[in-house]
Amino acid sequence: MKDKVYDVIIVGARIAGASLAARLGAAGLQVLILEKDTFPGRTVVSCPLLLSSGMQLLDEIGIDESLYAPDNKRFAGVALEMSEYFRTFVEIPDVYGRHYLYGIDRQVLDQALWKNLDRFPNVTQLKNFSVSALQMDKDGKVTGVTGMFKGGESQSFSADAVIGADGRHSVVARKAQAAVTEEITKYNTAVYYAYWEGVEPYQAQGKEWIQIHSGCNGFSAVVIPASNGLTGVLAQCRHDYFNAPAGVDEWYHHTIRSFQECFND
Repeated sequence: MKDKVYDVIIVGARIAGASLAARLGAAGLQVLILEKDTFPGRTVVSCPLLLSSGMQLLDEIGIDESLYAPDNKRFAGVALEMSEYFRTFVEIPDVYGRHYLYGIDRQVLDQALWKNLDRFPNVTQLKNFSVSALQMDKDGKVTGVTGMFKGGESQSFSADAVIGADGRHSVVARKAQAAVTEEITKYNTAVYYAYWEGVEPYQAQGKEWIQIHSGCNGFSAVVIPASNGLTGVLAQCRHDYFNAPAGVDEWYHHTIRSFQECFND
């Protein structure tokens, strides 16, 4: 396997990397996809909503709803509350034959994306492999990667192209000294979340909704039911308002408690 030259090496096997590997695999390319963790593995820093457009993209690579939303409720849309001033309901329009959205557990979704690659014999999957360097020829062209399995020795793999799908702090981007083409920091926010049990659903107008509550003071809370009886509860604020001298846990609970009345409505 070490002597094989792949068409593409993809570093990172979460949403971007695994979905790309499925498309390239379906096109017949020889693909090697490398992931530094396992599935399910570490807690993913994401507690997302999945809209009909995202579900359509998953349809295109062969992943059925039952795999990433096994027992999830379908929500009509979002209940948007602006402090005590007003509340409005934003319904999901019928797009691609769906008029609902899901709250998603990223570990469930990521595992479904990884398992989906088993369908492609021309896609080689390696987990627990961390890339540490890029291979380059004398002209500076990237020709492969070097790294190691957890607890193992260094290994190298070659390819005609290497794609970094390993997140905001991409090792591939850093090693290739990739230029930042666009970065917007004006609207940065600080967000922390935890999965709770026993959270009652937000019901109104005979339907169930995702809840977004803005305090109109730079702070907000979001409640996103996911799978397995868990609900993601997010606390967020303007990045320049974030101040946690007693630690993030205390900041999170203090922020959520400040919205206690809105959760009791």
